Amino acid sequence: MASSAPPSGGTAPSPIASVKEWYHNWCASTPFITRSTLHLLLALYALSWVVDLTAYLANIPYMSIYKLQLWRPFLSPFYTEGLLSVLFLCLSLGGMATTLEQAKGSTSFLCLMAAISFLTNFLFLLICLLLSVLQPSALYLSAGSFWIVVLGLLTVDCLASNLPTRQLFGLPCQIPSLYFPLLLFLLFSLFAGPRLDLGLAVGVGYLVGWGYLDVLLPPLACLTRWEEGRIGSWLGSRTGSSGSSASRPPANARELAEARAAKFGGPNGPTASSSNENEEETATLLRR
Repeated sequence: MASSAPPSGGTAPSPIASVKEWYHNWCASTPFITRSTLHLLLALYALSWVVDLTAYLANIPYMSIYKLQLWRPFLSPFYTEGLLSVLFLCLSLGGMATTLEQAKGSTSFLCLMAAISFLTNFLFLLICLLLSVLQPSALYLSAGSFWIVVLGLLTVDCLASNLPTRQLFGLPCQIPSLYFPLLLFLLFSLFAGPRLDLGLAVGVGYLVGWGYLDVLLPPLACLTRWEEGRIGSWLGSRTGSSGSSASRPPANARELAEARAAKFGGPNGPTASSSNENEEETATLLRR
């Protein structure tokens, strides 16, 4: 009878130990805000099995304005729409959010997400109020889910990217980075129907990426002061090093260019081929 004893040289690690090791490595390499956001999405999905968060958090103009449920425009991103939606959210957000947070700093990245969410919901309420003059049912349209924030961030990332094209879901075709968010929105509309809030999120992302809404974002000096104070120390204690680039704004354009280069293949990638353009681009990002 064959022996079931493990081979000499030690036992193989258990699946649980392998998962724990992977999770600890992922936590060590993922900035705090990105990591916390992904944890929050999974927790909200688990909570949705107990409570229907959509009924309490969706930004419905009639409920938000006429019923004075003023929390809805602020909390509408914090509900999920099913397991597949959560999985695609996590896959879409993971790498992109890590790059943006490392380039901008944790506080600046958090302010960017909040600005995209609030501006999208505010514009949604305003447009629905105007449409309700002609069509009263517009007051009962709904806006929400974290896709608002993700599409806005994706648009900002595409405008800040040095890559002229992007690949869509591994398809053998290259999409210009400028139009990539629009194509993604059209695909969403094709499979799930058009949604005003997602279209507005893409529009807000373009306005933020082009710098038209810089006046609504905290200035760099203010963000730097926050990062160097208690907020930066608190974030640093959760990222493993209080002075990491993931917990403070980049000190200069060179540091931001290096953060962008890490995403596109290092110093020999597309970033190094156009250093002058990079300095202008990174200077624009620093002003945000």
